[in-house]
Amino acid sequence: MIKYYDGSGYVLNTGEDEAKNARYAGARADNGTSYTGSDYAYGNHVYKTSGYEDVIHETYDEW
Repeated sequence: MIKYYDGSGYVLNTGEDEAKNARYAGARADNGTSYTGSDYAYGNHVYKTSGYEDVIHETYDEW
């Protein structure tokens, strides 16, 4: 799950993707305009393997 925010913290868009038995899964969200001043996004990633504890981490980017 990805959440895209503007500089004031308003959620502009979200995206989600799911993949099983794959090396890549990608989600995309944009603000619908060419303006990107002080925008940022958080991505949450969950990796599951049967018999193991889930691995969960979060990424952050700004532009």
